[in-house]
Amino acid sequence: MSNEMLLVNAVDEMGALGTASKIGGNGGGGGAANGIPSGGSAGDLLIKASSTDYDATWFDLSVVRFAAQSLTDGEKAQARSNIGAGDAIAVRVTKDSVSTNVTVTPEAGYRYEYEELASLTISSPPATGEYSIIFTSGSTATTTTIPNTILGLESFAASANTLYEINVLDNRAVVGSWAVSS
Repeated sequence: MSNEMLLVNAVDEMGALGTASKIGGNGGGGGAANGIPSGGSAGDLLIKASSTDYDATWFDLSVVRFAAQSLTDGEKAQARSNIGAGDAIAVRVTKDSVSTNVTVTPEAGYRYEYEELASLTISSPPATGEYSIIFTSGSTATTTTIPNTILGLESFAASANTLYEINVLDNRAVVGSWAVSS
């Protein structure tokens, strides 16, 4: 087993082992002689600092931050390919917890999430693509205005105290609903 693997395993099991001095590179205990520098804090990760044997340093995981990224179409396609999603749509979520009377003009690739709505109007839906709308109908049923071009929603009427998920693909809808308490 390489020293790097031993160190990674030791970090995973640090709580069970007790102290870093009990983990060693070449069988001689911890310490700088075996590539384990002094210092570090609870939760830090021991990583190789260079390609030189036993050159390691402590890494503070609390400094890791993730930020929104803008990807080109090629990068998006590569990301989908990497996870085996093929041409699947990367869903963008639009949440609104303030409005109670909503008119949404859906775009393909979006999921629209709302809390309790008094009214929902779907305006100018795309003829192709996939989108979904999630909302709760409160103690008074949500009034809906939906174009008859969306197959499966021609006679849709929301019931009171119900959570709805409307999924639309190429203007064909499937509706899921769950009872909720008011």
